[in-house]
Amino acid sequence: MSDGIVRLEREGRIAFVTLNRPEKLNAMNLGMQQELRAAWTEVRADDAIRVAVLRGEGRAFCSGADLSGPPQGTTPAHRTVAQDRQGLIDGILTTGFTAWELPKPVISQVHGYCLGIGNIVATLTDVIIAAEDAKIGWPTLPLGGGLISPIWSWFVGPYRAKELSMTVGSLLSGSEAISLGWGNRAVPESQLADVTYEVAREFAKLPSDLLAVKKAAINKQMEAKGFKNAVMMGAEMDAIAHTSEAVGHIARMRAELGNRGTRDWWNSGDGIP
Repeated sequence: MSDGIVRLEREGRIAFVTLNRPEKLNAMNLGMQQELRAAWTEVRADDAIRVAVLRGEGRAFCSGADLSGPPQGTTPAHRTVAQDRQGLIDGILTTGFTAWELPKPVISQVHGYCLGIGNIVATLTDVIIAAEDAKIGWPTLPLGGGLISPIWSWFVGPYRAKELSMTVGSLLSGSEAISLGWGNRAVPESQLADVTYEVAREFAKLPSDLLAVKKAAINKQMEAKGFKNAVMMGAEMDAIAHTSEAVGHIARMRAELGNRGTRDWWNSGDGIP
């Protein structure tokens, strides 16, 4: 897995998992999700690996979902709300929780854009180290409503999460996000790779069985408080949002104007009539 859209490399006890679509700012399509899950499976099976670092090639960690295909919005006629919900669970949420459930710590090395579902992928890792000027954000168009902000409410509180959710295209710098409680450290981008490597190297001094217990001890506390169920419930909210007239309106605008034109329309006006 060295030449795909997810690249897996090993350096001693550390695995580096790299999102590798730099020409698309690592926008995540179904193929990338599948390869990322496969990478975590490979990391799990390799007893020599104690720690993994997740990063992005090029100018971004992950710019969100790949919207270059046909416009999507309202639940397709051939899919029910239940099928839409299951698709979200089987897709991005399973991708994120594969890292969460990995019995090895995963460190997100975040630079450039970390938007939309890329935001989810980073949030469900164990440690986040971000460039101070990274751009952590939400989709630039209101295409859903239940996935990102409910996760963030666990880390930044419900009031701030609601503000971020209800402001389309919310954007925080890496420093701002870390100061609110999302992640661990914000460092100059020039130091990001070195700092992340040093954290991973320190973790890797511990044997894998002890790392697994330490990770599980905290994750199980989170799950006992309902974290995983709450995140999964976001798929239901998002599937319901996809049936709304508001999301349908945006889908029709995208069909007419394309993604960039629709963003320009949104940014220059008063929102949905």
